[in-house]
Parts: sequence; structure tokens; C-alpha cells
Amino acid sequence: MDAVTRIDLPETGWDRLGEQLRELRKAPAPVLVGATGGLRVPREERSAARAAIDRLAALPQLTVAALDGACDEAALALALACDHAAAGPALAVTCSPAGLLELGVAGGLVARAGDLAAHRLLLGATALDAEALARVQLVALAADPHAAGEAACAQAADAAWPLVLRALRAATRSTAAQAAGYERELAALLGD
Repeated sequence: MDAVTRIDLPETGWDRLGEQLRELRKAPAPVLVGATGGLRVPREERSAARAAIDRLAALPQLTVAALDGACDEAALALALACDHAAAGPALAVTCSPAGLLELGVAGGLVARAGDLAAHRLLLGATALDAEALARVQLVALAADPHAAGEAACAQAADAAWPLVLRALRAATRSTAAQAAGYERELAALLGD
């Protein structure tokens, strides 16, 4: 397996993260974004954060978020942008309406968790913990989210993983019949 590309937030910084993700687009290695010491995005950095998170979501390789500590909406945006997210027991996410909108969380949460679950999650509390996010299947609970993220990245060792990942991503934007057809096409590629 190619080495895992590890990015630690907030140390990396949003502008630098955006540049780094542009370069990683062609790299096959999975990307593990860690924010296990908490994560807060000042209002003046939200535009750069949104651009970097959008680039993360567009990467073709496996992307994993490891989250823990005191965070704002950026933790939700990272979890939504990544293929997998692991959350530690100390994760506490505070939300503001402006932050949810500026980081693109509201629509993404509805798409991932469903309308009712998103409403209950966002309207039910001002602070969200890892268990609340796990209930809507946005994160997987982990005693050590960084180790859980590393384990998820290890799955990329299988040569078929990129095709499975494409099928999963297509299924989130497709009807069940469209997703099944796409999976058949990708399975045929494995046979070539």
C-alpha cells in the first residue's frame, strides 16, 4: 500500500491545506485528516476552509477524518467531505447558523443522514457529541480516532478499493437502480 498522507489541522492552515490537496489529486495514497486536538475556524477563515474542504471532498482517493476535542462546524464539514470519519469520546461540536451555512454543512448533512435526522440533530442541540453524530451515521465512535482512521486507510491496500470507493460515491448521488448499474460496470472493470 502507498503511504498514507497525513494532514493535521489546525496546524496545516486552511490556505496551505487547499494547496496541498491540489497537489494530492494525482497521488494514490489515502488521505487522513486529523483534528484530534479540537478545531475552530475563525469567521474570516471560513471561505478558505470551505474551499479546502471542497477540494478534500473532490479527491479521488480514500479520505478519512479523525476528530476529537472541542470543535465548531468545521468538524461536521470534514466528516461530510470524507469517505469515513472516526470520532473520539471528547468530541464536542458547537454550531452556529452562520457557520453551518458558510461551511456547507446543512445541505450535506441532509444528503448524508436524511432530512429528519439532520433536522433532529441540528435543531435539537447547540452542542453535539460523538454519540449524537454516530446515531445519524456521520461518524464511527472510536476510543482512539487517529488509530481508527489509520485502520480505515489500510483498506486501500486492496487494488479494487478505488472502484468500490467510486461505487459508494456514485450511490450517494443516484437512485438504487443507477447505483446497481454502476456497480456492475465497475465489477466488469475488475474482470478486464
